[in-house]
Amino acid sequence: MTRTGRPRSDFPTRFWSKVERRGYDECWPWIAPHTDRGGYGRILVNAGQLGLERPSLQRAHRVAFYLIHGRWPTPWGLHGCDNPSCCNAENPEHVHEGTPAQNQQEMWARGRQPAHLSPGETHARAALTNGEAAAIRAAYAAGALQEDLAAEFGVVSQTVSLVVRGRTYPDSAYVPPPPPRPRVKSSVRLTDAQRAEIRERYAAGGVKQAELAAEFDVTQATISQVVRYAR
Repeated sequence: MTRTGRPRSDFPTRFWSKVERRGYDECWPWIAPHTDRGGYGRILVNAGQLGLERPSLQRAHRVAFYLIHGRWPTPWGLHGCDNPSCCNAENPEHVHEGTPAQNQQEMWARGRQPAHLSPGETHARAALTNGEAAAIRAAYAAGALQEDLAAEFGVVSQTVSLVVRGRTYPDSAYVPPPPPRPRVKSSVRLTDAQRAEIRERYAAGGVKQAELAAEFDVTQATISQVVRYAR
C-alpha cells in the first residue's frame, strides 16, 4: 500500500505563513516559536533555496528581505523600528540593509544603548553634566591644560582626557563609539555544513568575523576558531 504524505508547500508560502503581514507602515511580526536570544525569528533555508548552496539557519527579517527584493541585504538587515521580530522588508523604515557600524550608530541615535554604556550625563556614574563637558572642550581648545581643567571641575585627568577626545559626553558633533560586543558563551552548536560555509565565505573575503558571528548567532571567538582550525 502506497502512503501519500501531505504535499509540502513552497518555501515562500511556508515562510509567510509564519509572519503576520500588516499594513505598509506597520511591523510584520514573526509569529512562529523559533527565535534566538535577541528575539529574532529563525528559519532553516535548505540547500538550493534562496540562492544558498548549503542549508543555513537564517534570521527571518533577512529572509523577508530576500523574498521581497530578490537578494540578501548587504551586509546586514537592520531594524529601523527597533522590533527584532519585524519582517516588513517592504518598508525601509522597518527593515533595511546596512553595515554593522550603521547599526551601532542607529542604536545610539535612537537612545537604545544600555544606561551603563551611555556616554553623557545619563551614565550611572557620570561625574559631569553635558554642559560642564562642553565647557571643558571649549577651554581645552582655547589652550587650557587637562590637569588644570581636572582640578577646576573636581575630576581626575583621565575624565578630562576622555571628554576632550570625544569618548564621553556627546555634543552636537559627537559620534559615539560602538559599545563592546557582549562576551557570552554561545549555546549554539554549529553543524559541519555551517562550519564549511563559514570557512569558505571568510576565505573568499568581503565578510568579517563579527558579521559571521551575528549571522550564525555565535560568538566571534567561535568564528575565529572555525576559520583557523578545520574540524
